[in-house]
This record gives sequence, structure tokens and C-alpha cells, in this order.
Amino acid sequence: MDKDALVAPGQVVRKPETSALRQTVWRRAGQQLINECRVGVVIMAGGVNTRLRLLSPPVGIADPGLPSGKSVIGLLCERVRRVATVCRRTGPASMRGTSPPVYVMTSRMTHEAVVSHFHANQFFGLSAKDVFFFEQGLAPALSRDDGRILLQAPHEMVRLP
Repeated sequence: MDKDALVAPGQVVRKPETSALRQTVWRRAGQQLINECRVGVVIMAGGVNTRLRLLSPPVGIADPGLPSGKSVIGLLCERVRRVATVCRRTGPASMRGTSPPVYVMTSRMTHEAVVSHFHANQFFGLSAKDVFFFEQGLAPALSRDDGRILLQAPHEMVRLP
């Protein structure tokens, strides 16, 4: 693989400003990496609709109002399945049964609901052995003004992701 043809970490590239040839090179490089099991997918599923003042259901499993009624997580998993299918067709025969691992980051407030959502939907067609759940860590919250630890009750720190 030509390392000069790849995008550097942190580099922002806009598709309309990129040549068709370069897009093809990137697509093939991505497919090769998927076929070699060198990439995975991370789904951030820790949000709880606090901006909308709704604590249930979590953002990723809420119905966003699409005609299909599918959740955002469901749509993301369908996309992972589709990419894996395309890569299997174009990759070496030895990699045809592989699928990228999917890591689902939850929070203390969303973990049970997100895991249940995956089970209720048969992992959206993904293999359960390829899906891994983990909870986002929490740390003490500090005030912006003076950096002091914030308390939610006497002797109890506020902890945030």
C-alpha cells in the first residue's frame, strides 16, 4: 500500500474537493485494511438527551423520526454490515468470513439500555462475537473558575465522562 496516498491522522479532507482517482485509492486502501482485520468501528453511545431535557431513551436508541423507525445505532450497524459485505466480495478468499470488530462505548446511564437494544434487535445482523461493549470512564468534575472539585453533595464529588 502506498503510504503517500493515505490521509494523515487528524487531516480533514472534503470529498467534493478530492479527485475521483484519489477517492478510489482511499476506498481500496480502506477495503484492504478491513480485509486484513486492521481496523474496527467505535460507536459512541453514552449520550442521554440532556440538551433536550429527556433522560430516556438514550440518544443512540431513540427513534429519530425516520420513516423506517430505525435507531441511529441500527443505522450505523447496517452501514458496518454493508462495508464488511463489500470488502468480503473484493478481498482474498481467506478473509471472506471476517467482519470488523465493533466497540460500543456506553455510559453508566446508558449501558443497560444500549446492550438491551442490541439484543432485542439481534445485534442488527452483526455477529455478537464481533460486538464489544465498554463503559466510558468518569472523572471528578472541576470548576472552570478556580479548578476546584465540584461536589454534588457534602463529601460526594460530581463525576463526568
